Amino acid sequence: MTGHAADRRVLSLEIQDGPLPGVVGRPGGVWRDLNDSVYGRSIISPRGRWLKWDRVGLFKVEPEARKVRVWVDPKASIEVVRSQFRQEVQFIALQSMGYETLHASAVRGPNGAVALCGASGAGKSTLAYAMKERGWSHLADDHLVVDFASGTPGIWSLPFQPRLRHASAAHFGGSTSIAEVEGADTLVPLSLVIFVEQNPQLPVPCVIEQVPGAQAFGELLPHVHCFDPRDPLEVRRLVQHYLSLLDMVPVYRLKYRPSFEELHHVVRAIEEQPCAFEEARSA
Repeated sequence: MTGHAADRRVLSLEIQDGPLPGVVGRPGGVWRDLNDSVYGRSIISPRGRWLKWDRVGLFKVEPEARKVRVWVDPKASIEVVRSQFRQEVQFIALQSMGYETLHASAVRGPNGAVALCGASGAGKSTLAYAMKERGWSHLADDHLVVDFASGTPGIWSLPFQPRLRHASAAHFGGSTSIAEVEGADTLVPLSLVIFVEQNPQLPVPCVIEQVPGAQAFGELLPHVHCFDPRDPLEVRRLVQHYLSLLDMVPVYRLKYRPSFEELHHVVRAIEEQPCAFEEARSA
């Protein structure tokens, strides 16, 4: 993909009047909540590519116009629709347009971006915000765009609204409504991927260790967005991209005790890991 950064990464949302149109097509990907209930699904039809979001609306992806049209569910407000679009739907739409998108938080350090992957509730947002408080740039709160156009993986940071749970917000001395982050105007090289897990039984504040590439690929896939997992070309592109990512970017697993008093130990452990992007690129 080529073009100015603003053209490449930002999609507009266009609200449509009238009832939700009936869409008949082949099912694609599904998105589930913590209870394993499906709340979103993609549909591939002769009329285009669609995303149906329960209690939000029906979205149609229009790649050439770089926009998404939405028919709002009668039970949803426009504010909810815009929020869901910015938080998640736009990333899935971008994946269908040739990017790769990942369920992860991210921060930027001296040698590039660090992506924090983990299940909901693992503490990704809290760790990213804690690192931001120590001087790292906050690039993403829950989803990020990975671009492989230059041959090496980099991150586009879209505008986003950081979201902290009440306990985390209280720890940082603020509310859950944090000021919006504008994002970065340039592609940030990805230097490190960390799988984040909480373990209250650890005998120490945290443990961090490198994950072998073959194992890392299997563990990364659940955090990857795929609009159409039944399309062999799309799946092949996705697999090739993430295999190349794992060839160039080290992956670590971080297990830590969920304690705000020990959070500084966890952040320090992340900061002490080598960011081997430049070394991998020149190898």
